[in-house]
Amino acid sequence: MGLSIHRQVKDSGCHVNTFLQTCLIDVYGHCGRMDLAADVFHKMAVKNVASWNSMILGYVESGKWANAMDLYARMDCKPNHITYIAALKAYTGCASEKLSTSGKISCLQQGIDIHKKTEAAGFDRNIFVAKALLNMYCKCGQMKVAEQVFVSMNCRDTSPQLLGTSI
Repeated sequence: MGLSIHRQVKDSGCHVNTFLQTCLIDVYGHCGRMDLAADVFHKMAVKNVASWNSMILGYVESGKWANAMDLYARMDCKPNHITYIAALKAYTGCASEKLSTSGKISCLQQGIDIHKKTEAAGFDRNIFVAKALLNMYCKCGQMKVAEQVFVSMNCRDTSPQLLGTSI
């Protein structure tokens, strides 16, 4: 289906439309076709935060943590709260893998750096960013910091889904 839509977009001459290209990246990402998503992304003349986010999230959903982290590091536009959530998910996934202790510490440190950036941008109070931070700290064994994040949350969700994903 995604290939059919892509073909129609190309045939219509709208293949240079940033919105449509971002939608294609999103579709390919959800289908696990990051090769096709990357092809669309790299051919884009103009990339915006949504196109970067779609690509990073596609890699995260595919479990390609290194690709997501690399793309986040190369991002050439101002990140938003979704960007930070995607990056936090990538570093959490990386730290959850069976890496060496130094590899896990490196992923945790990158996550801490993102936490500082979310604070500076005022996104740390966003419930979804806070949940991503909470999840990262819990999965990295940083329970004291996770507790601090939880206490600072404006709206605390104590549902089993949240607690189950964070512990």
